[in-house]
Amino acid sequence: MCLRVLRLPKDKNKTFELSPDFSVSSLPRVIRIEVSGLCNLRCIHCPTGVQKGDKGGIMSWDVFDRIVDEIKKYMGVDVVVLYHGGESFLNKNIFKMISFFKEMEIPRIQTNTNGCIITDDMLEKIVNSGLTRIEFSIDGLSPEENNEIRRGCDYHKVASTIKKLLRLRRKEKYSALKDIHIVNVQIPSEEQVRSTEEVAIPKYLLDDFSEFKEEITFKSSYMIKWPAFDCSDQYKIIQFPISPRSEPLNYCDHVTELITFRWNGDVVPCCYDIAGQYVIGNIMEHSLEEIWNNKRYKALRESIHLGKFIPLCANCNNIQPLGYVVKRR
Repeated sequence: MCLRVLRLPKDKNKTFELSPDFSVSSLPRVIRIEVSGLCNLRCIHCPTGVQKGDKGGIMSWDVFDRIVDEIKKYMGVDVVVLYHGGESFLNKNIFKMISFFKEMEIPRIQTNTNGCIITDDMLEKIVNSGLTRIEFSIDGLSPEENNEIRRGCDYHKVASTIKKLLRLRRKEKYSALKDIHIVNVQIPSEEQVRSTEEVAIPKYLLDDFSEFKEEITFKSSYMIKWPAFDCSDQYKIIQFPISPRSEPLNYCDHVTELITFRWNGDVVPCCYDIAGQYVIGNIMEHSLEEIWNNKRYKALRESIHLGKFIPLCANCNNIQPLGYVVKRR
């Protein structure tokens, strides 16, 4: 099956049917931009913190400006995520970047942060910037375990920063910042991996943020294996469920609804490709339309549709049984 060339019409709701069960959006409705491919932490489970090859970088204004110019041509974007693999607030232009999307009236503008470098001045800018959602990463079942997993992090400093942000938002009734999340990753036991129970929110977080229980959202999950993770002597990988999916997966909205720009302008398939293993094109060399329709993108979509996955997709947790990181006994 050959995928037809996709044209980007002005009607953002139009899609192109590739088969009865596979369609591609005429324009990526979700834009992920890696404003920083660098990080100030070295988390044990994150490719940015442990990989030895790709060192990342900070997105230049020229690259960002080019992306914005391409988006403006079509104005069909619903969500902009200013995050991919690094710490977004390492980019000194982050608030200027947010303001561009605010002026473009993008409905949802969001980012993720470890919270370690955010100052009081930055907190006021976050509340009034136009950002609609921010996620803070805090891991483990205790402050000590957080600092062990998130090497270079001080839990108490980050918690204090989040509380200041929550109090500031209370004062700004017209702030666009409606969603403040804490994303918590835990190292499970083998028994927990095999359990059907939901992952519980750690007690230390519930206690520490009890004042804000109606103003903050917690999301907990067990640590999964990302590319470049080194088990070392401390950890091992447990796959669960043991057997693959009963029905083959032949659709992925990451390649039909979303486009991801790395810090240098490279386009990669999704958040799983933090190290740029499968580069589809570069926005400094081709237009958004040219990249969205190029042979490499079409071949990737076709490989997924036919179940003939490239190595990157074949190792994805949506294809394989989830690989959980557990401590060795």
